[in-house]
Amino acid sequence: MRSVVFFLLLIFFTHLFAASPTDERKVYRAVKTNPHPPTIDGKINDSTWNRAAYGDGFIQVDPVEGNPPSKKTYFKICYDQKNLYILIYAYDSEPDKISRRLSRRDDIQYSDFVGVVIDSYFDRRTGFGFTVTAGGVRGDAIFSNDNEQPDNSWDPIWEAKTSVTDSGWIAEMRIPFSQLRFAQKSEHIWGLNIFRYIYRKQELTEWQLIPKDAAGFVSYFGYLKGIKGIKAPRRIELLPYSVSRLSKFKREEGNPFATGRNLFFGGGLDGKIGLTGDLTVDFTINPDFGQVEADPSEMNLTAFETFFEEKRPFFIEGKNIFEFPLGIGDGGSSREKVFYSRRIGRQPRYYPDLNDGEYADVPEQTSILGAAKLSGKTSGGWSVGILDALTADEKAQIDRQGNRDEEKVEPLTNYFVGRIQKDLREGNSTFGMILTATNRNIKDDHLNFLNKSAYTGGIDLMHQWHNKTYYLDLKVVGSYIRGHQDALLRVQTSSARYFQRPDANYVHLDSSRTSLCGHGGSVNIGKVGNGKWRYVLGGIWRSPGLELNDLGFLQQADRFIQYFWVGYREFNPVGIFRRIDFNINQWNDDGISHTNNIRFSLSFKPSNCLNITLNPTFTLNIDNLQYVTTEEINGNNRYIMARLKQKTLGIVFRFNYSITPNLSIQFYGQPFVSAGNYSHFKRITHPKATDYQDRFETFTDKQIQFDSEDNTYYFDEDRDGQIDYSIDNPNFNFKQFRSNLVIRWEYKPGSQLYLVWSQDRTTANEFGDFSLNRDVRDLFQVFPENIFLIKLNHWFSL
Repeated sequence: MRSVVFFLLLIFFTHLFAASPTDERKVYRAVKTNPHPPTIDGKINDSTWNRAAYGDGFIQVDPVEGNPPSKKTYFKICYDQKNLYILIYAYDSEPDKISRRLSRRDDIQYSDFVGVVIDSYFDRRTGFGFTVTAGGVRGDAIFSNDNEQPDNSWDPIWEAKTSVTDSGWIAEMRIPFSQLRFAQKSEHIWGLNIFRYIYRKQELTEWQLIPKDAAGFVSYFGYLKGIKGIKAPRRIELLPYSVSRLSKFKREEGNPFATGRNLFFGGGLDGKIGLTGDLTVDFTINPDFGQVEADPSEMNLTAFETFFEEKRPFFIEGKNIFEFPLGIGDGGSSREKVFYSRRIGRQPRYYPDLNDGEYADVPEQTSILGAAKLSGKTSGGWSVGILDALTADEKAQIDRQGNRDEEKVEPLTNYFVGRIQKDLREGNSTFGMILTATNRNIKDDHLNFLNKSAYTGGIDLMHQWHNKTYYLDLKVVGSYIRGHQDALLRVQTSSARYFQRPDANYVHLDSSRTSLCGHGGSVNIGKVGNGKWRYVLGGIWRSPGLELNDLGFLQQADRFIQYFWVGYREFNPVGIFRRIDFNINQWNDDGISHTNNIRFSLSFKPSNCLNITLNPTFTLNIDNLQYVTTEEINGNNRYIMARLKQKTLGIVFRFNYSITPNLSIQFYGQPFVSAGNYSHFKRITHPKATDYQDRFETFTDKQIQFDSEDNTYYFDEDRDGQIDYSIDNPNFNFKQFRSNLVIRWEYKPGSQLYLVWSQDRTTANEFGDFSLNRDVRDLFQVFPENIFLIKLNHWFSL
C-alpha cells in the first residue's frame, strides 16, 4: 500500500508543474432584431438574418479530435427584448442520408442534431443546453459544476423548427429570456458553444473546441457578446392540473376496502415566480405524479436500503443546486448524500396491528400538502437553494368487523433544506454549506419509533488549479437527532450501526437515550483532466452516531475507508478501437461468495418514428454468508447464516412511437423473476476472526433436519436429541411485472395531456429453484392491479 501511495504522489507532483495549455476563446457578437423578429419556421426568409454575421470555424471532436469537419456548419444569433434567436445551417451534400427520426423529447441519440449551450450566469460552471434534431425533436438539459454530464430532466418552454433543403438542413430556435437565468447588466457577456452531430458518420463538431481530456466543460466555452439593454422579464408561470384515476384490483371477500375498484378525482397547481433574473421560486400544491414511470423491480436481501432515482418533476428541476454527495465509487455507498428528495412523500412508516377479521386501508404514499423552493445563482457567484415541504397527517381506515375507525400511520411533517455555495477564483474554487431539518408532529405513542427532529449540517470545499487539472475536494457533515427512547433505540440497532454487536467495545447500546449526534466526511485529491492519466487518492469517514436517513441517504455509519484509483484514457481511435479506457482498482472477497452478471441491450428501429429497446439482465449471486434469522438458546442469540444461490432475470422493454415531435406513445414494461435456494446453514461464532473459516460453525447433517411436510428446518445444535429451535424454509421465488403505457400530447408549449395505463402483477412462493417457463407462466396468471389515469395541465405565463 505504501508503494502505491508513493507512486500516486510522485505522478501528482510530476504533473503539478507541467505547462498549462493556451486559452484561445472564440467570440460571436449578436445583433438586435429590427424592426421585426424572425418567424420560427426552419427557413431563411427573414430580413433580420441578413443583419447578423455568420459564425463558423467548427472543429471535429469525434471521431478524431482536431480534424476538420466533413460537412460545413454556420450559425447566426440575434435578439430582442424577450427572446434569443438562433439560426444554424448544417450543410450536407447528401441530404437524403440525413437521419430524421421522430422520438420523444430529449431522445435524440439516433438522429442528426444541432444545439447550443449558453452560460448566461457567466460563472463558467453552469450551462443551459438546447438541442433540436433534423426531424424537429427538441432536447434540453442543464450542465452543472463545469461537468459535461447533462441533466435532461429540465424542461424549459422554448421553440424550434427545422427544414431539409437540397444542400443540407436548417434549424431555427427561439429561446425566451424567461427560461434563462442572468444578472441585471447594461451589456452582457455569456459563455457560448454551438455543436453539430452527424449520425451516419458518428461525427461531433464544435464551434469552440473542448478537448476530450479537458478538466471541465462550461469553462472552455467561447463568448457571446453584443446583447445590450435587455431586462430580466417578469416570470410568473402557472401550471394547474386536473386528474381522474380509476384503480381496478382483485376483490377480496370480506374486506370492505378491497371492492375491486376505486375512482378518484383531483387537481393541483405548480408554479414559478421569478424574483430576479437569476432567482426563481417554484411551488406546488397537492402535486400528482401519476404519469411518472414506475420504479424498477428488485429483490433486496441485504440489510441496507435500496436507492431509487427521483422522477417527480417538482423535485427534479434545479436539483443540481441542492446536491451534497458523500459517497464514493459505484457501489451502494456511492449514493450516500445529505439530501435525498425521495424521503418527502414516502410510503407511511407505520402499519396498524390487525387481528383476524380486521382490515386496513393504508395510503400507499404520504400526501404532499404543499412545497416551495427558491433556487438560482446571483451575479456575485452565490448559488442559493431553499426548499420547504409539508406532508400530511396520514391516517389508515380500519374496519373491525363492521366498526370503522382511523389510526395515524404518518405524522404531520415539515422538511427543510438550505444550500449555498460561493464561486471563487472565476469558478476554479467553490465553498458551500448545507442545512437540513426534519420535524415531526408526533402525538401518538405508536409513532414514537420515528425521530421527532433531525438536523444535518455540512460544509464543502472544492479547489482546482493548473487549468483545473488537479483538484482537492473536502466535505464535512454533522448530524443531530432527538426523539422518544423507542426512536433512538431503533436508530442504534439499525443496520447502519448495530450498537448491540458484542465486538464493538467503543460504543454501547443505551435504551434510555433520547438524542444522538455524529459526524462524517470525505477528502479526495487527484488529477482529472488535461492528459491521458487520471488518478484519485482519498478517504471517507463516518462516526458511529452519524444519521442522515430522515432527509438524506446513508447506508452505513461507523466506518473509515482509504482508497485509490488510477486510469488511462486513449480518446482518439486506435486500430479497431474507437476509444480505450484502462482502470486499476482494488477489492477483497472470501473466495466463495461471488456475483456474475450478464446484460446487453438490443435496439430496433423499424421506421423513423418507432424505436424498440430490450435490455435483459441475468445475475447469478452466490453469497456464503447470507443472513437468515436470529434465534435464542439458553439466553444467548444465535445469528443464523447460510449459503444463498440466487438467480435473477429482469427484462426492461421500451416502446416509443412518435406520431409528431409533440405527440408520442410510450410503453415501459419489466418482467422480473428471482429464485433463491439456501444451503450450508451455519451460526456465527467469532465474527472478526483473522481466518475467515473461524468466523462461523457450519451445521452438520446431525444438527439440522428438514421436514418437507411443514416446510421447516429443525436444529439440534448440541446434538442431545432435543430440538433447540426451528425456522421456516427461507427459499423463495419472487415474480413481478410492472408496466406503464403513456400517451403524451403537448398541445401547446408547456401544456400536456396524459393518458396513462399502469399495471402491476406480483406473486411469490418457496420453490427455490429457477424455472423461467414456470415462473413467467405463474406471473401472468396473477390477477393484476390496473390504474387508468387522465391528466390535463395548462401552462400560463403572466
